[in-house]
Amino acid sequence: MSRGVALAVVIALFGAACGPAWGDAYLDSMAAGQRAYHAGRYTEAETEYQKAVLAARRLKDRDEAMLLVARMQERAGRLEEARVSYEAIAVAKPPGPRKVRAAVAAAQILIEQGRDNEGYARLLDIAKKDPNHGDARTAMLRVIENERDLGGDERVLAFLIREQPIFRGTELAIFFDYHIAKGFADTGKVEKARDLFVAHARANPYPYGEFTDDAFMRAADIEVELGHPKEAIKLIDEMLSVLEVSGIPGSYTRPRFPEGAWKRAEIYRDKLNDNASARRAFHWFYKNLKFAIKRDDALWEEALLASKDGDASNACHLVETLADDFPQSRYVRCGHELCKTADLPKQERECPEYILRGIRQMRGEPEPE
Repeated sequence: MSRGVALAVVIALFGAACGPAWGDAYLDSMAAGQRAYHAGRYTEAETEYQKAVLAARRLKDRDEAMLLVARMQERAGRLEEARVSYEAIAVAKPPGPRKVRAAVAAAQILIEQGRDNEGYARLLDIAKKDPNHGDARTAMLRVIENERDLGGDERVLAFLIREQPIFRGTELAIFFDYHIAKGFADTGKVEKARDLFVAHARANPYPYGEFTDDAFMRAADIEVELGHPKEAIKLIDEMLSVLEVSGIPGSYTRPRFPEGAWKRAEIYRDKLNDNASARRAFHWFYKNLKFAIKRDDALWEEALLASKDGDASNACHLVETLADDFPQSRYVRCGHELCKTADLPKQERECPEYILRGIRQMRGEPEPE
């Protein structure tokens, strides 16, 4: 059997295994629709997607094609037709997987048509009926922004508190808890906000709470604002205590972990004047956050503090480590400013003036005339 025949047999068997939708008129129409869409021929694309609706043999395929028909109508500027098409998906029997997304799109068109009250009421109703659907959050965020436009942060907070009870026990419950805490912060009630942020973070611990690191960091920011730097550090320590080591970028590191680790070092340095702790905190950042973009910055800041403390040996070691681990770093060009004897590769460019300025500030030297 030739390789070509063998491949044909494999494809035929695969098609049979995947069911009657594979390779049939549905896929042909979907492909034709995609070609027309990418060429900007929206009416032609709509016609092809309508053919796909009729050819679909599975509920998910029907919904996908119907959604694309509505999108082409929207792209062509026929908003009323698009709204009707989206609503047809939302009420189709039996309901399909695009039901909620289509309902959100229809409500959004109402808003674009100037029917704001009806559109935002629909979005809120969608979130209440399907709170565990991923698009329910999109609906709620749009409603919240409208509340803010109508009456500012105070109105948003009142709205969240009023609507929260109906979402208890749903996947939006955590969303409401966090945004109510944020609402107190936005309206200047920072101590109440801090308490709610901390309670939220502890009630929804890593790795389950989607807002856990945001809540810890917002609470820490408030503690700094209130003049409580040590309390802020405790909160950041608590947040970072769950850090897991991974060989894959971003797999376990929450988005606010690097920000928190950096802020901890800055608080030690700038608020508590504790250079020794700041040096340890910057080194922790370098050592533990393997994929953070500011690892070379952390080594440099640590080296600056070592130099300021008169620890020449450690400053030299840190500068050489920086050159070994990050040979392309901008700071390598400045290494000899902190350690004249450091074994560094020859540099074609001089140390940038803005880094030199930071070195002079660290040493308390006046700016040159």
